[in-house]
Amino acid sequence: MKRTTSLRISVLLLFTMLFSLLAPLTGLADGIQLKINGLDETTESSPAQLTTSTITLPVTINGISADQINSIYYEITNMNTGVTSVNKTNKAVKNANNANEVVFSGVSLTEGLNKVVAKYGEATVVSSPAAWVHFTSVTNITDLKLNEVALNDNEMYPKSAPYTSLSITGTASNATRIQAYVNGTAYDPVVFNRGNFTFITNTGRNNDLALKPGDNEMRLISTNNSNTYYIDRTFVYDNGQAFAYDAYVKSTPAAADQYQKLAAVPTVTKNTADQVTVKAKLKVPVDSSNNLLYKEVDVAVGNQTPTKYVLSSLPVSSSVANQYRIYDFEYNFTTDTSNKYQAVTFSFITTSDFVQPGGQYAFYVVDPNTPYVNYMEYSIPNGLTVKVNEVGMTQLNRFPASLYVYTTTNASSVKLRVNNSDYATASVIDSTTTDTSGTTLNVWKFDIPTLADGISTLTVVPVGVNGENVQGSKTYLVQISSAPYVILDSIYNGQVFTSASKILCGNTGTGPCLTGRVVNLPEAEKDNVVLQVNDMQFNMSGLYKTPYDGSFTITSATPTADGTKTFGHKDVMGADGKKTFLFSVKVGGKVITESKFEIFILSDNVPYINSVVPVEENPDNKVFKTVKTDEYATTEDVVALTGSVRNATTYTVEYTIPGETAKRSVAIASKTQTYDNDTEKITFTETFNTNSVPLSVNGDYYFQITASNNSGVLATKTVKISKEAHPYVITLPEKLFTNENGKTQANINKNYQRIEIKAEGAISVLFGKVEVFPRGGMFVYEAKGLKAGANEIKFTVNRGTAQNAGSLVLYNVNTPIEGAQYKSEIASSMKVFGGDLEMKLGKDVKLMRNDRTSTDTFLTNKRELLFGIANVQTGIVDKDIEFANSLATQSLSGAVETYRFKPASKLFWIDAGTISDQVDAGDAADLKGALEGGGTLPLVSSDPDVSSALQPTPFYQRYDLQDLVVPTQPVTLTFKYDPTITADAWKYVTVFQYSTFADRSGAEISAGVPVSQMGWKNLGGVVDSKKNTITVTVPSFGYFQVMYMNDSFNDVTNHGWARDIIDTLYSKGYMFNKDSGGSRFLPDDAITRGEFVSLLVKVFDIPLTNPDTSNPDFQGTFGDVRKGVTLQNSINMYDYLHIEAGARAGIVRGTSQGLFLPNEAITRQDAAVMIARAAELKMGTDEDKVQASLDKLFTDSTDPKFSYYAKPAVEAVTKAGFIEGRPNTLLAGQTELTNRFDPVDNITRAESAAIALRVLAKLKKVPK
Repeated sequence: MKRTTSLRISVLLLFTMLFSLLAPLTGLADGIQLKINGLDETTESSPAQLTTSTITLPVTINGISADQINSIYYEITNMNTGVTSVNKTNKAVKNANNANEVVFSGVSLTEGLNKVVAKYGEATVVSSPAAWVHFTSVTNITDLKLNEVALNDNEMYPKSAPYTSLSITGTASNATRIQAYVNGTAYDPVVFNRGNFTFITNTGRNNDLALKPGDNEMRLISTNNSNTYYIDRTFVYDNGQAFAYDAYVKSTPAAADQYQKLAAVPTVTKNTADQVTVKAKLKVPVDSSNNLLYKEVDVAVGNQTPTKYVLSSLPVSSSVANQYRIYDFEYNFTTDTSNKYQAVTFSFITTSDFVQPGGQYAFYVVDPNTPYVNYMEYSIPNGLTVKVNEVGMTQLNRFPASLYVYTTTNASSVKLRVNNSDYATASVIDSTTTDTSGTTLNVWKFDIPTLADGISTLTVVPVGVNGENVQGSKTYLVQISSAPYVILDSIYNGQVFTSASKILCGNTGTGPCLTGRVVNLPEAEKDNVVLQVNDMQFNMSGLYKTPYDGSFTITSATPTADGTKTFGHKDVMGADGKKTFLFSVKVGGKVITESKFEIFILSDNVPYINSVVPVEENPDNKVFKTVKTDEYATTEDVVALTGSVRNATTYTVEYTIPGETAKRSVAIASKTQTYDNDTEKITFTETFNTNSVPLSVNGDYYFQITASNNSGVLATKTVKISKEAHPYVITLPEKLFTNENGKTQANINKNYQRIEIKAEGAISVLFGKVEVFPRGGMFVYEAKGLKAGANEIKFTVNRGTAQNAGSLVLYNVNTPIEGAQYKSEIASSMKVFGGDLEMKLGKDVKLMRNDRTSTDTFLTNKRELLFGIANVQTGIVDKDIEFANSLATQSLSGAVETYRFKPASKLFWIDAGTISDQVDAGDAADLKGALEGGGTLPLVSSDPDVSSALQPTPFYQRYDLQDLVVPTQPVTLTFKYDPTITADAWKYVTVFQYSTFADRSGAEISAGVPVSQMGWKNLGGVVDSKKNTITVTVPSFGYFQVMYMNDSFNDVTNHGWARDIIDTLYSKGYMFNKDSGGSRFLPDDAITRGEFVSLLVKVFDIPLTNPDTSNPDFQGTFGDVRKGVTLQNSINMYDYLHIEAGARAGIVRGTSQGLFLPNEAITRQDAAVMIARAAELKMGTDEDKVQASLDKLFTDSTDPKFSYYAKPAVEAVTKAGFIEGRPNTLLAGQTELTNRFDPVDNITRAESAAIALRVLAKLKKVPK
């Protein structure tokens, strides 16, 4: 008893405590208010009409502190389906421009009428007034990735190297176009095929997407004929160097939560005396020892003098060992209120004092004492208005439209500009409106009849006593969609009704009844809308509301166009099944758009068979030909069916074979069931696929599908498939037609063609004298040596005693355009594609596997070379066989080597194929394939005619250099280039090759097995400007393209005397820019010993290796230039292979310690020695004669610094005209110019370029 009394007291105490809390909670709720902005004046009968599935939802809040914002959420109810969705995971973000507003981004709508309510709290819930949005289905964007990694908001990409030529991929279902808007610029994808898209970034080409280091905002927009969808991503681009990101700005007196993200180019309101604060994070790379690669950062605002900060003095936010550190940065400064636009530039200084750009951001400054725009609204039906979104994009899809602009009262007028062009000027219509804070505003109205479809900018500029105040203007991004379309009220695709009478106008009345609106259709065209319900047609004339606003009502009594039936007639809406409402909208007498809605009437949830069709392996080349509805003809040996059923709890598939009545069962291989409403689980659709059924005899096969529900109601469908007999079927080539002579013909653009014939019961097929036997049920033959024009290939199908003759005309159009191909055994001279490409081979040149140390080199002259003209972006030659591959596109696009060049010819593919080390020379088939095979298409990865060891390798996967088939001696290639390039522009023309090359460090996987690299290589070439041709000599094959250098370096363009010289040497691959950032050439820097000997090796065409004398155990001539070691500070200027080639040729010697010192600057006299050796110049041996000669040439010939060993070489190179002296300053009274040599002075990179150009002219590689 005592225990029971104690329990009662505890319960009473608990209730007393709870009731004591109710008053404060209620008081708290009374002070809280929520209001959805932009949609607050919509109603259930007049909702906002949107065709995008996600919206930005701004909400005004009152009485909610910053730390309680996470308790705000939203609820969306689809009024058509009755399904309510509560979202508490998509958190609101405080609007940096308005302390009383939060913003939900990416709020998802469902098809039909959506009721949207913002809510706060759990136990006591405060709700906003409802907003109403009608969403019409659109395309979407899914599976968004950057370099195969999911692309999410607020993350850093790429996750690992490479940092350029990135790919952004995804799927835009049902879209006809997709564009990316990055930092205000629109880009088209490089690949868009069947909804799958690829954008390539940071290649340097204008048409490829450009990310800036640091913060980036990207919007992807997909469109189809009537709808638009977009998705936003905000992320950080890591270019592998130092940069600033996560950058914010605020007026210094403002609170910390007033920071605005700089990537959005925000507006800061401030008085003249106020300062502005910028904060950011700085990402700075470190080396393998965790030492900073940059020492300082310069921060400049506008034209102000940059302020320098020592990075090591800044606070460290985070770090990744041996990769980078993140520093926190904050900067206060005063802005100039007369300049609205403020640019903030970050520049990082390396430890070697090189300045690396690290990001630029911007914001706008507004003076509150001058007129400025507060916000803008646009009209919706019934005279209501909604705000134009300042964060993101607003869709304007109803015209004519009215725009209302709200400004401060000191504005005398407002101007509207559309895409920066003057559109109209407005006068004030109201001066009594106040904002939420009670401030009086002026209201201005613009009437917009229509605007061009697409993305546009609307700029509103206030005008005050001092004229236009551009600082107070605002620019809005809008999506214009003025195309007519139809909306049905309370109807959505796939909706199920148990009877037509349940289709009501509103919640009362007699069905069937439809109400809706035709949007953006002029009244003059209103009667040109036609409704078709399945096979019945209705005219819309007389069904519209008066006065006309596009609204219409179709009742059960509405007659058909021919007057024989009504909308409510049983033949129109009475029977169970699918009902299709198709509205055709005409303007000017032409159908410009169609809106289709599909519903189902299923009384008592009866079963229904939607469709059953044969499975097509290749939808583009259907083998089951439609004879009529549910009847097909084919010559295939097997068939599988796919289809869908409604509300069938059980269903079976059976069939009969020709000549039999007995039914055979077909097993269901897979099925997927989808409920219309996951909560009710009443009506559903099930899709299925059957197992394959053999079509072993000719004749008619009948497939019957029977579906039933729990009530025993049955639905059946019969599909007929006729197996037809043919003596043979040509399955390849695929695009066949009957020519004017009645013969089967295929047009091709190559001199060979693979032919595949299917002939049931055949023993063999005879092509001329070549007998082909079946292989996998097919007869395969390759026709070779096809001449231009018609080539008739005759064949005989042999079935023992029976024979069938046939022929195929292969018409070789022989046109040198993309897709053209030519295959042939090697010859001394091969001219293809109308002379666009010519190859010459030396005497007795053969083809071989690229490994001379191997037991089996497979030397042959029977192997075929394949020539092709490829797509410059995808690398595809044959569009019927090859398919775009993102790795291939990335490999060819955006290389640093081709950054300053543009194409000047077609992209050529030359290939002799590959032979792996797995080929068994003892196997007859393998040996034949290795000796008599040939080149393959660049993106083909399989060949059913050869063994696994001889399978083709796509060009982007040819990692093993030794597997390549190469000529035994280098071959000469001559290419025609763009004839519009002038003769004087020869200096900028070069040839690039994409192939697999040996690593320049000489690195090896194992002894004698080199590490390889794939990429572009600048070959240079000898130009014949009269013929517009360029000739190169190459030891291997791959892609080749003539390129034209169209972008020089600033410090070259401004150079006093060496501009053309350096451009020539750079364009032809003899020299490279020196700074790691790639923006400067540094022509006046001293050239190093390593770079100078590399230059000479290239100029004199000294082979990098000698495969006949190479020793895999040899590690290098010099102790500081070792095989397999990347030379420090070389910056691609020099490497082991070039220096070792110079040593092998006798051009260079080491020090007494056996070192080469590649990074040391070379003196003029040592440079002369190297040149004399490389050019094999005759040098004097009589010291006195040499000295006498030098005395006449240079005033410093007796200088003790002038080394004796160098003097013969200096004399020789000077007489050859390779090196010139430096002029002395004329003394008083002196008239004849004298020169000095300066033997121990360093030689600059510009001087080295001039020397190299003189040598090239002497060698007749460039014009004199």
